[in-house]
Amino acid sequence: MGLTPRGGTPPHAISQWVAKTDDGVRVVDVWDSKEDFESFAQEKIGPYAQQVGITDQPEITFYEVHNYLVTS
Repeated sequence: MGLTPRGGTPPHAISQWVAKTDDGVRVVDVWDSKEDFESFAQEKIGPYAQQVGITDQPEITFYEVHNYLVTS
């Protein structure tokens, strides 16, 4: 998908972090909007997941972000 550790985010993505958990991985994304994420998921994540053999749908939860901080 063109993403690299400590690299930039796709258009309309604000941040992302990924952590290994006892039962898999946890990915947390912050996007400009739910629609922007859903578009990226459909256009990029879905096809890439199929290409590498991932067939299970992830559990996705959406939250409205009140505020976030960035380093300068």
